[in-house]
Amino acid sequence: MKKATVLLLVAFGSVFGQLTHFGLENQKVTSLALSQTYSSSEFIIAGTDSGGIFMRNFSGEDTSWINQYFYDRSVTSVFVQRQGIGPIDYSRIFVGVKPNTIDNTLIYSYDSPVQSYWSKRDSGLSNAEVNRISSFAGFNYSGHEPPLPVFCCDDNSHIYVLRNTIWEKSWSGLEGLSVISQLYSNDSTVFACGTFNGFIPAPIVLKSQDYGTTWNEYPPGFFNSGAYSITASPDDSDTIYVALNNTIIKSTDGGTNWDSTSIHLENTIINSLLINPLNHVQIFAGGKKFNNTFILYRSDNGGSTWSQVQYFGNCNCIMAGINCMTGRVNNNEFEIYIGTEGDGVYKYTPDITGTDLNPETEIPQRISLLQNYPNPFNPTTTIEYQVSTYSFVTLIVYDILGKKVSILVNDYKTPGHYKELFKANNLSSGIYYCVLKSGNYILTRKMLLIK
Repeated sequence: MKKATVLLLVAFGSVFGQLTHFGLENQKVTSLALSQTYSSSEFIIAGTDSGGIFMRNFSGEDTSWINQYFYDRSVTSVFVQRQGIGPIDYSRIFVGVKPNTIDNTLIYSYDSPVQSYWSKRDSGLSNAEVNRISSFAGFNYSGHEPPLPVFCCDDNSHIYVLRNTIWEKSWSGLEGLSVISQLYSNDSTVFACGTFNGFIPAPIVLKSQDYGTTWNEYPPGFFNSGAYSITASPDDSDTIYVALNNTIIKSTDGGTNWDSTSIHLENTIINSLLINPLNHVQIFAGGKKFNNTFILYRSDNGGSTWSQVQYFGNCNCIMAGINCMTGRVNNNEFEIYIGTEGDGVYKYTPDITGTDLNPETEIPQRISLLQNYPNPFNPTTTIEYQVSTYSFVTLIVYDILGKKVSILVNDYKTPGHYKELFKANNLSSGIYYCVLKSGNYILTRKMLLIK
């Protein structure tokens, strides 16, 4: 039976949104990820507890969920790394699978749209040491640079990093006492959170800014609690949020100091945190009460205050608790996809975006590429550009013969104004061209390097 749309009321606020059932009814959804590439249609991937992997396109003739493999297997985690640049990029999908008596492989991968089969990708991991993969994180890369790593954590005390084709230990805690629950990465940093189960349980917060070569630990100073979810501002590794047993804590100095936010919940586990990429002070926290019922909270001011999202209307059901969340920008509107403990996937669309801490930042009305400054330059110059819609953006510098000399941007960007520093220390004097591509637009500026 198809589930109906449920109106949402944010308590203490009069703010409405929509909650729509998005399929996979009766499935326990353990993980969600999005594939966004220049070269193929955007789709969502769901890992389930006993039904394998499902994928669903956001556009096209068929937008139903399709079972892609591991039909009766337990999928513990899903992650997507984008590789390549522009029209030749692709998504590498990583899937953590719980071993069974027939297949003890821990991780598979699949390259969309250039590959038609799943490949085993757990070389270096030992089943004697790893029972399941709890979480993935990693960095996208252009293909014109060395591959950037992917990370995973097990249900024991280790974080692994994939370098080339082999998983290597990147961090190890105390065997049997340290548990890493979740990984998260933004543009420059990978974060981890978990629990130290000593005489008094305490949360673990880790951060690496050198692709997993070294890790720094940032003790929050809270006890009798574990850490279940971690996230950080997309472009600011100093603003970090961590979900503990019954509260959310925040650091604005990279983890040195921590404060609890205004949310304090009893008999609840918050296991999923999400930041709106269009507004970095709007935070969503999802989880479940001990009776496995749905919990979703929202803050529009960086955690200073929170409002509970409540559902009502013609949904004659007790909605199952939240296991995971992911978000997507569609036509400059943020959409949240929620995986539940037994009700499949829901889509939540807030009706407002909240108030940003930087109110003078306005959405540009058009794409533009400004003249670099200084120009002529030696050896560095600043390039400013702006985009008006959420889109895949490349900013590339070419020499006078058309050879690429630097890829400054190769990623999806939200509407806004951006600056990039171009360093030409190893280049000779001459004319260079800076080319900005966003959607169907291509803009070019001539630059002059004089040494």
